[in-house]
Amino acid sequence: MSKWYTIKVKGSDMLVNGRVFLELNGKLVGSTEESKFKTFIFKRDFTVEYTPSTTTQNLKFIIGTSIDSNGKGEAEETFENLISEKKKLVLVSHSAGVSFLELEVEDAPLSNLLCKFVIHGKDFDKKDLLGKSDPYYIISKSNGLSVYQSEVIKKELNPQFKEVVLSYGTLSDTFLIDFYDHNALTKHEHIGQLKTSVLEIISRGSGSMEIVNLKTHKSAGTVTFPQFVVYKSPSFMDYLESGVKLGLSIAIDFSSQNQNEDLHKLGNNNYEMAISNIGGILSGFNENAPISFYGYGGSPSNEYGTFSVPLKDPKGTYDVLCAYKNTLTKLEQKGEPDFTKVIQKVIDASPPSQPIAQYNILLLLSSGECQDIEATKKVITEASKHPISIIIVGNGSNTNNRFDKLKQLASTFNAELQRDTVQFISFKETLGSNQIAKETLKSFPNQIVSYLISKKQFPNQK
Repeated sequence: MSKWYTIKVKGSDMLVNGRVFLELNGKLVGSTEESKFKTFIFKRDFTVEYTPSTTTQNLKFIIGTSIDSNGKGEAEETFENLISEKKKLVLVSHSAGVSFLELEVEDAPLSNLLCKFVIHGKDFDKKDLLGKSDPYYIISKSNGLSVYQSEVIKKELNPQFKEVVLSYGTLSDTFLIDFYDHNALTKHEHIGQLKTSVLEIISRGSGSMEIVNLKTHKSAGTVTFPQFVVYKSPSFMDYLESGVKLGLSIAIDFSSQNQNEDLHKLGNNNYEMAISNIGGILSGFNENAPISFYGYGGSPSNEYGTFSVPLKDPKGTYDVLCAYKNTLTKLEQKGEPDFTKVIQKVIDASPPSQPIAQYNILLLLSSGECQDIEATKKVITEASKHPISIIIVGNGSNTNNRFDKLKQLASTFNAELQRDTVQFISFKETLGSNQIAKETLKSFPNQIVSYLISKKQFPNQK
């Protein structure tokens, strides 16, 4: 039975701007990022499948600026020996001297692995008397929990379905693929079922597998997997390195709800600190990008709603902070807190077109109140379909109680969300526990990765 391992790499006396490439039995597995210093701990490690065999599995570590560069160096090690020793120091000679690679191998967490595959069907049973079937399939775990449903292919007994990406952990055990004939007016008819596993599919290669009619226990057709690969899930940093930009919008609650605690009293108030601290962390991922600044709940023209504050050549959160202080002198805190229009503005600026060049983060600084629950539910559901993450920061002293309503709201419509989009932070508690950076980075990196993977957009690991 095969098993997946992660190989971590630290280099000493490295070529500056050099990479480490790895080959398994002559086939390229991948490469690290460029080394920035002579001693460098690489963030990008290798995830490799080990399959026991009568022959030795050979690993070749190559150091160079490219896989074909002149003056590159190579060193070989057996996979079996590396697994046995867990840690290994490898010397690599090249044109500039000798580099040392400290290798560490460990079991690869299944949550970091993805399966990308395509299913083709052949000679499916005909279920419609007057025409061909309209097949689709559902993948379920052995306990019956559905994890994926395919598109419907009209009038076809030899369907070729679209490419799918699922986590290896979802498919790590035996799973079921049930094929159905879609009917618009009557109950969908079961065509057949395939009970299989990732290891079985990989071992069969492009060979066909029978689907079985559960009533007659006879063949109802065959399926093949012309493409089935397992690979490491890309990380947040992989996407940033490949060119995906982060856009930042900051929205501030100027409603009358702030007056009870005088939350907008200037002089290092919670809004000011949240702009500097949380906004500073988020803007650091794209320091040269402009920041959009919105207000809601109050109005400089005595009209309720959302308004934007123009920023001229913003230099980061410092300019946002100045704009916030300036805005306070020109408006009256009125009305109820309704941030749905702010979220809609960010949605409008975040079309789900492909490839996604920019992912937008909305930092919503709030008194902790939410005026229109149903409207909020609707707009956040819509936001989950777009390249957006929303971080809602409560600045009041009773933020947790106020957020309970919002958190309950989130739990009631999770089923309608295409993915997790919202994160809640109580600024007062976070500031007191000195966990601002940790809380800020808690959710949105994974939200970005999951969204881009769902759109089948993967980083170019140069």
